[in-house]
Amino acid sequence: MRTIRRALKWCSLNLSFDRSREAWSNDIQAAFGPSGAGRLGSLLRSKLLIKTQNYRVTDEKKGQVGYPAEYMLNKAGYDELHALAGGDLGSDFSDVYPEHATELQSLEFEYKDKSNRYWHHLQSMKREVKAEFWSAHGLPFNYDIAACAPTILLQLANEKGISPLIAEPIESYLADRNGFRMHVGSITGLSIQESKQLINSFFNGATLAMTPWCKAYADHGPSVVSALIEDKKVRRLRVAIRALWIHIRRGEMVDRTRNGLTTKVRQRLNVRTAKNKWTIYFKQERRVLDTIIDYLRNKGIKHFTEHDGFRTNSQINVAELEQTIFLKTGFALTIEEEEHRPRSS
Repeated sequence: MRTIRRALKWCSLNLSFDRSREAWSNDIQAAFGPSGAGRLGSLLRSKLLIKTQNYRVTDEKKGQVGYPAEYMLNKAGYDELHALAGGDLGSDFSDVYPEHATELQSLEFEYKDKSNRYWHHLQSMKREVKAEFWSAHGLPFNYDIAACAPTILLQLANEKGISPLIAEPIESYLADRNGFRMHVGSITGLSIQESKQLINSFFNGATLAMTPWCKAYADHGPSVVSALIEDKKVRRLRVAIRALWIHIRRGEMVDRTRNGLTTKVRQRLNVRTAKNKWTIYFKQERRVLDTIIDYLRNKGIKHFTEHDGFRTNSQINVAELEQTIFLKTGFALTIEEEEHRPRSS
């Protein structure tokens, strides 16, 4: 019964009934136990998991090991085992993440540093359960940098002299992000979260094309791509984003050492690929995050970072942190605080 409850808890944190989510073979092994003829682990896999995408090549961007595939949670199997386990799974997840028990107790976390981002296993939980999980483990306050990537990229382009007229569609998007996401949802049928992810991909250099090689086409189908291509507001935003990157790629000052002397030279940025574009952004995001971490440490505030967001054990002075970020990095950013979720009794 202990293994069944552990598997159910892991599924509740990481999988969904209505959409595919990535899961790693080593995580499934740890939660379900080994597979094989007659083993409980095999029974749990057959009852709970619906594989929607086979193993695929990965660059281990999340600092994981093993093999990733995508799964949906089998509702009938989950309900059957949930009833067998007694219904209430509780809020203690120490058996699901025993390797992180010490971290969750001390609220001191060790991250993998990769591609200018801090990666941690606990970042991969599905969004719907994070508030309850972290509230139960002593970090109930959740903060997020509003529209972090578009805001930083626009301010970089402003430094390079982008015309306010050209940048106006981006400014309009930042002024009413929810309105634009709702508009995208209305013309495509996508959810607000899906619309948000799609819009963010435009800033990362994602293209729109009527081909399976286009990610939007592969994920959402031809009708969604067609609606986006034909929509005037989306088209204006994408044109402005292309202009934004043209200005950003005008060059930056870098150190070059020659004959023992270090000089500053201007280097033209290669931003033709989405990977190169996001590398530029991650570099700036990292400056902001390191400033936030230093601020929290100096205040003695326990925290867990999630790229452009963070969770804390006590409420922070948002205005003071925004001012600190501006003084340290030059970026004028807005920190949003999610409604506080007290620990469940």
